[in-house]
Amino acid sequence: MGRDPFTDAVCRQDEWYEDAVLRRGNLWDWKIGDESDTEQAERHTIAAQLCRTCPNYHDQTCADEHTLMTTHYGEHPGIWAGTRHTPKADQ
Repeated sequence: MGRDPFTDAVCRQDEWYEDAVLRRGNLWDWKIGDESDTEQAERHTIAAQLCRTCPNYHDQTCADEHTLMTTHYGEHPGIWAGTRHTPKADQ
């Protein structure tokens, strides 16, 4: 079995798990609780900026994973590979 290609992903680092506990949601999630649209947009901007520093952004594995998840399991909104994926209900 090969190495997990997401081991070094920015979103998998401990500091972002700790941040998710404090926020009660992941930085890359579409919506967290009762956050305002402005708070959501600011959080998405930070997440997208962090994505652009990630090895999985540069080698396309994150974008490929989002395509795979969407194909097999349906809609997966949130920030994937630095791109904001809006749920159909919010479009």
